[in-house]
Amino acid sequence: MFAVASSLVALGVPATSTSKAMYAWQCDKEPSSLICQHHSLVQQMLAEKDREARKPIQTKIQALVKSRPTGTPSISEQYAAMKLAYCATSPEGAKALCSTAASQFKTAGSASRRSWGLRKPGAPMTPSSSSYSDVATWYCAKPKNEEEPMCKRAAVLKQLRAPGVTAEQRKELLDKLKGAPMVYATTQAIYADYCKIEEHAAKPTCTRLKHTHATRTMREWYCAQPAGQAGMWCKRQALLDRLQKIPSSSTDPGQKEARTKLSKEFAAFSKRPEGGGAPPSAGIAKEITDAKKSYCAIETNKEIVICKASMAGAARAGLARPSALG
Repeated sequence: MFAVASSLVALGVPATSTSKAMYAWQCDKEPSSLICQHHSLVQQMLAEKDREARKPIQTKIQALVKSRPTGTPSISEQYAAMKLAYCATSPEGAKALCSTAASQFKTAGSASRRSWGLRKPGAPMTPSSSSYSDVATWYCAKPKNEEEPMCKRAAVLKQLRAPGVTAEQRKELLDKLKGAPMVYATTQAIYADYCKIEEHAAKPTCTRLKHTHATRTMREWYCAQPAGQAGMWCKRQALLDRLQKIPSSSTDPGQKEARTKLSKEFAAFSKRPEGGGAPPSAGIAKEITDAKKSYCAIETNKEIVICKASMAGAARAGLARPSALG
């Protein structure tokens, strides 16, 4: 399965295919993991056209989620770990999906009513909900995508947002929403493809993605410099990179021991010394500011999104500050 998915990725296909390769990479190795069982059930539900036949699958999904032992990683946490581990292998053709390897395209809050654009009748759409709606409208305008999971979900959400929906209609639509589960990887991939389009580049959703990618590039540059190698920011990030490469769902004793050790080392950055004083991480904020200043002072970097934002902020601050000559 993974071999087939890898060959698709090599052809430079959209990021949605990359997400399929990622699940194949993970679930060929750990089919019994929570996220892989969940993914398998979600795919079964999406493939099932009969509404009544989908109900027992939905029940299985709910039971699976509830069966997670207390203290073990949630599905979203396992997804994040999977993506970080997959992207750490530098998979061919996964640049779009992995440009924000540590990010999840969440909108609104985590509560079921607010997540992915669902809100009370008559309430205004939040910027994040509007962003999701824009991406879904773009993706679902293509005829071949009408039956895709995101489009089915977006169609139901659109009906739920419409004015005049009765309590009975709302109950029925919410039931439909359960039959149109959100697939994390596919949604992230669609966002990545959306932001490849030049006319979308200036939209808030895409500027956030660009900002995340630019910040990572800046950090990599800084951590290659002598000042960065000696600083706490890069030391902490190097530790985090190692930690994130160990799947949180791993049952391997060696990996679990290594993860526990790295977690303690990472937590130590925020602990105050026994004799008192600031924790090791106290100076990281200033270090990041200094790193950005040095990075953005390079002529070829001045048009990068994080540098333009810094210059704009400095200009505004200068205008707001009383004149020294006044």
